[in-house]
Amino acid sequence: MFTIGEFARLGDISIRMLRHYDEIGLLAPAQVDPVTGYRSYSIAQLRDLNRIVALRGLGFSLAEVRQLLGGITAMELRGMLLLRQAELERQIELTRSALSRVEARLRAIEREDEMADDIVVKTAPAQRLLAVARPIPGFGPDNIAPVVNEAHDVLSAVVADMGLSPNRVYLTCYDITGEDSGKRIEMFLGTPIPDSVTVANDPAEIVLLPGVEVASCVRQGTTREVWPRIVHDVMSWIEEHGYAHVGPGRDFFLEINDKEPGKQVFEIQAPLRRPEDPVPAVAPKRLRPDPVADKSRAGVRRAAFTGWRDGQDAGGERWW
Repeated sequence: MFTIGEFARLGDISIRMLRHYDEIGLLAPAQVDPVTGYRSYSIAQLRDLNRIVALRGLGFSLAEVRQLLGGITAMELRGMLLLRQAELERQIELTRSALSRVEARLRAIEREDEMADDIVVKTAPAQRLLAVARPIPGFGPDNIAPVVNEAHDVLSAVVADMGLSPNRVYLTCYDITGEDSGKRIEMFLGTPIPDSVTVANDPAEIVLLPGVEVASCVRQGTTREVWPRIVHDVMSWIEEHGYAHVGPGRDFFLEINDKEPGKQVFEIQAPLRRPEDPVPAVAPKRLRPDPVADKSRAGVRRAAFTGWRDGQDAGGERWW
């Protein structure tokens, strides 16, 4: 027989842990002195202790170890080991992801470059939007600015006509599915609406923006100062962290301030995926037929809008 100290040394485990195993019924001593309470262990118990230590080393919980020691079939053991394998693989993936972020930071330091630290990955939920669609020849301020301001004038008039709150977040999203066949890119300027809104006044329509994982960045400042930098930082961050960019981004205008353009707040959401993941759907989906814009636009009240014009009047540079 061995004292608890001797048995602990043989099993390379602490006395405290042996006492704990006894308390939870995992490994009881062979004998307990009724007077002193001293625990004694037999050499035959060393095999059980070694099995406990080995199973704990594989990451099994004490409850799982008790189940394994109680006697299970080979198929049950295989199932438990496969589950543990999946857990370890997930931990490895998380560790690799963290390592890639550290490596990206180191590369930025080596380039003596200032790397953005205000970008996060999040799941953007699916949203129903009241939107107007406009074709654009391409991306960039020269293609978007003239279109988005006119689209906002139209949409804000529809919002007013439908009795919706004027204090709204507006966003742009894009459908490029027809670009390869020579069609122009379709830009949607929209604002989120609840499920209770089921009909849109012309020339607006209701579209569904799919939920997707995105790299998100929120910045404050004038549009011409913020937008080029925020797009550059987000795209660089996606590449540096080993993600793949998926389609065009969603551009949110969180706070518009005509009087102090430097206090405007913008968010860009860039859809992304891991290289091994399937490509998600990101394009807005129409929930009703296209409106006949030319017919319905007649007589629509236009609301003045200067939020994206950096405080300039209608004759100045707009949006950017």
